[in-house]
Amino acid sequence: MRMTVTELVEEWLSTCRPAYAQDTEIGYRNHIKAFAKQHSVETLEDFDAEELAAWVHDRKLSPSSQRSRRNALRAFFRWVVQRRYLDADPTELIPAPKATRPTPKPLKPEEVTAVLRAARRTDADHRSAKGHVCEVMATLMVQEGLRSVEVRRLQVGDVDLDNRQIYLHGKGDRGRVLPLSEQTCSVIRRHLAVIGHRSGPLLSTKGTFEPMSKASVNHRMNRIFNNSGVKRGPYDGKSAHSLRSTAATDVYRECLDVRAVQAMLGHSHLSSTQHYIELATAEHLRDAMTGRRY
Repeated sequence: MRMTVTELVEEWLSTCRPAYAQDTEIGYRNHIKAFAKQHSVETLEDFDAEELAAWVHDRKLSPSSQRSRRNALRAFFRWVVQRRYLDADPTELIPAPKATRPTPKPLKPEEVTAVLRAARRTDADHRSAKGHVCEVMATLMVQEGLRSVEVRRLQVGDVDLDNRQIYLHGKGDRGRVLPLSEQTCSVIRRHLAVIGHRSGPLLSTKGTFEPMSKASVNHRMNRIFNNSGVKRGPYDGKSAHSLRSTAATDVYRECLDVRAVQAMLGHSHLSSTQHYIELATAEHLRDAMTGRRY
């Protein structure tokens, strides 16, 4: 009896080694199931290479979304061929979407203020989760430069308010310790006083003791930016990632030490950090070149 695509996906994700990160596993599963549903695919023989290529290169999607689709399909079909469920990989000739990496845009001080005010208004809504969830998220991103995934993974025990530091479970399970700003400490203290527990997730889904999901954090941050008046339209470069970029830019302006910024952001490669500080570097170069006459 032939296995269905759903059965194969579950076997793949449960047996692949090393195992994928949780977010990657969820994304891969959703992509393959979405394609199967849209194209009425039930078994491996139902996959069509042209349909797969057209689905990956959907022009309505951003290049990053196209790459995400292609990565999921390529990983799945490599496993399928290795297990000899198919003789050939139908995704092998699908070209990679054009890589575009826009420079993250830091926010102006007044924009950061508007975002934090919108976060407080969101927290004050009776429909929101208990505590100062949105303000904590936004403050950690703009003050300490945290990624969304790092914010979601935080446990109450990771926060050391006495010594003003925080332990982070970073990308690829790499951990690091960062100092906390006084503003961040103040927000977290108020949050902990409201939620009243000393263990478990720092930020929980409403009515549960479960950590917030990726979709939940993204939804809240999108809502905050839209309500703040900072975001003017799609693809304007103003998003939760702008807060992390703001932190990197501001710290670099103060210390002019790219290695310090790299440590704060948790980057393995210096090239990733340099991408964040291009604007600050250009400003320093402009200042250095201004006033030269011969």
